Amino acid sequence: MKRKSAKNKGKSGENEICDILNDRFLLDCERRYNQACGGADVYELGMAIEVKRHESLTINKWWNQVLEASSRTGRIPVLAYRQNRIPWTICLSANNIGLPHTSRISLSLDDWLLWIELHFQYLSDLENSFR
Repeated sequence: MKRKSAKNKGKSGENEICDILNDRFLLDCERRYNQACGGADVYELGMAIEVKRHESLTINKWWNQVLEASSRTGRIPVLAYRQNRIPWTICLSANNIGLPHTSRISLSLDDWLLWIELHFQYLSDLENSFR
């Protein structure tokens, strides 16, 4: 019984992240349903997003999982996790925000959403400068 509850909690977390992305960026994001071969939970906006809803945190293990998924797909690795009654924490590689480090950084959900907006604005500006 406990395993099914944990599975449902994970699915609800994945759906919650998709709903946030859908609402903010007018997407049609859905979580991946079949992950027998491993990989991230959500692939959207050029990111491989691993979503975790757990009370016990194994952040290094989860981070390595999303790094592996992103290396196979060439997408930006993102780890989104939260415990009950605690806000989402988002992990990105420091070099994805312009820092010359390979370590990961943690952002609030709001800061991550702002980073996404700024990242795509930067890419759009860069593309326009070559026209």
